[in-house]
Amino acid sequence: MGWSMRLFPGDVVGRVSVDSTPEALVGRDEDVLVSRLAGIFKGSCSEGGVLVVSSGSRRLVSSAVLAAAGLECGMSVAHVHFYFGPWAGLPYPYTPLRLQPLIVTHGDPPGGATGRNAAARMHEATGEEAAKLVLGKVPPLRAAVAELARRVNSLVTPRFHLPSREPPECGKLLVETSLVNMPGAGLCDERGLENLASKLAAYLQALEEHGGRELRSLLAWTGLAHLETGEGEPLPGLMLREKVVVDSNLVYYGAHRYFWEGADIYIPECLLREIHMNMAESLKGKHLRNPKAIVDILAYLALKDMIEAGAPIIPTTPGPCDTSIPKIDPLILEGKVLATGDSGAIRYWKGHPSRRIVKAIVKVHFDPDKALRQRVNPRSDPASLPRLLYSIYQVIVASELMYRLRLIDEENKLKLRVISRGEEKEVKVPYRSLLRAIGY
Repeated sequence: MGWSMRLFPGDVVGRVSVDSTPEALVGRDEDVLVSRLAGIFKGSCSEGGVLVVSSGSRRLVSSAVLAAAGLECGMSVAHVHFYFGPWAGLPYPYTPLRLQPLIVTHGDPPGGATGRNAAARMHEATGEEAAKLVLGKVPPLRAAVAELARRVNSLVTPRFHLPSREPPECGKLLVETSLVNMPGAGLCDERGLENLASKLAAYLQALEEHGGRELRSLLAWTGLAHLETGEGEPLPGLMLREKVVVDSNLVYYGAHRYFWEGADIYIPECLLREIHMNMAESLKGKHLRNPKAIVDILAYLALKDMIEAGAPIIPTTPGPCDTSIPKIDPLILEGKVLATGDSGAIRYWKGHPSRRIVKAIVKVHFDPDKALRQRVNPRSDPASLPRLLYSIYQVIVASELMYRLRLIDEENKLKLRVISRGEEKEVKVPYRSLLRAIGY
């Protein structure tokens, strides 16, 4: 069943259910969905209604447009497009506005722009309703990223409707730190976001110079580094295609981002032990002294993301993951891919008898310098834009957490402001839920 909502002047809303399955068309000379929608529209054309279609139903969009056009009806058909990527499952306003543009696919009703204004009100209203269900049901790290998106959106006048005679407006993001000169980035400007992400990678490299080489993995954890396998294949393709058993360093490299995109990731018990022990060691003492502690803390939060969201845990023998993973029950390992960033583990695994059972053993690596040259192309690679935005928001959240844990000084943290229609306002970066998650 597809569903949609009708919005008329005066904000009268009605819900309509239509059977849009292919089986419903068998033995009929007409498209039953178009016919049913045309019958609904007949009484509403003169009132200038708006049909807001479920974001997951493009068939319903096309049928609604055909029905409205066949009647020469002023009914507007509005559809919220969604670039999924790691934001999948989060509703607006907990996603950047650029990722959920409101597309009006039929002309304005009589009276000018009434339909688009009404559709905009419906978009905002349904977004707020959905938003009430979010923060209490997602893990702390993801909740912080989503809440940051909401806070940025709350300072922007949302007007991202297509098609439009005016450029889309999503506001401008200003990021400041003493370590790197950051460019302002229009939140609907792909090139501006690329430049900002490139500078954020330079910011993480500057933190590495202050805090030690261990901080380099933050480039991968945030998603700014482009991970590849030993064969040169981009890691996202492998993660989203195969069933992958990850070593602990893959969590330090940001495996949680692929999990939110739908990757089939398996968590070995040895990984839980290693990351929990590393985090516990990093948190010893009243105050943290070593900046590299943030690497262990963020890995712990990323692991918590996946575990709380239902990632399967598989039993392992005692000992570190290097030696425990290839000894996993063969019935579990069969057909899986083993992934690690550790050269020693790769050599051991490839010499172990389990190599005959698993589908592949892959070494994961990244080039830090490539992170300084960010590129997106939503037309050929729709996931590239949402991934970039998730990376930007994760860097900002990680910087704030480092500051709250006294691992960096105030001048080295990222400060955030938004400009929308000439007004400039500060964004308070969320951090309290993260401190609670690590016992602070």
